[in-house]
Amino acid sequence: MKMKPAVRRRVIWAILISLVLIVMVVVMLTFVDATATIDDTKRCAPSIWQSQWPKYIGCTMAAHEGLAGGLLGAAGALFAAWLAFDAIQEQLAAEREHREQQQAEAKQHREQQQAEAKLTAVVCIAPSIHAAAEGLLAVDNALRFVGNDTQRVDGLVRLAVTHVQAELERFTVRESVNGLGLDDRLVYVTIIGTLNVFVNISERPSPILGRLPRLQNQRDVLMRLHTYLTAFDTDLARVFARDSQTTAPAA
Repeated sequence: MKMKPAVRRRVIWAILISLVLIVMVVVMLTFVDATATIDDTKRCAPSIWQSQWPKYIGCTMAAHEGLAGGLLGAAGALFAAWLAFDAIQEQLAAEREHREQQQAEAKQHREQQQAEAKLTAVVCIAPSIHAAAEGLLAVDNALRFVGNDTQRVDGLVRLAVTHVQAELERFTVRESVNGLGLDDRLVYVTIIGTLNVFVNISERPSPILGRLPRLQNQRDVLMRLHTYLTAFDTDLARVFARDSQTTAPAA
């Protein structure tokens, strides 16, 4: 059976730490036996270089039974402490990984909801954009009109304004902002605000502006939709440019 990476890492570290602790105990026992102030005949070996391994280890442990027990107890305590520390670290890592996974899933779910909300918003605002494109085309025709009888071309502009206003008053247009991401929401609100400005110029005309300045203001307002729609939905921006027979102004 193939061992899991986390288990394999833990086993390797356990073996390494055990070896280090054993070496430390042996070194300390050897040092104590070699430097103890006792008769050389009572030593386990004249010197460490003349000792017989592993008999020498057993001899030193028997000769220094109290010290050996203390060192082994301390080594066991250190090993147990490491096991507890490693288990805590592993648990913290698992909790962190679980938390990050939950955050990633929540983010993915939120992005999916925002994407679906944007598709809905595009569908809901599309009729208003079509009406605005018709209005921009009507405004351009009114500005290009040559003659004194402007009633017909101006009437088409007013009809387009009425159409835009009617589309903006739909419940779905106002509610489509809900669920959008922050950037899309700002652009969507800006588009709605721009369409409302277009309507207000016609519904509440300035008493100091004549016909041509008013039409030019309406055109300037609608031309901003090129930029806003490109930032919101490129397909809707292309439809607006096609139906209004205009192009986005140069940056």
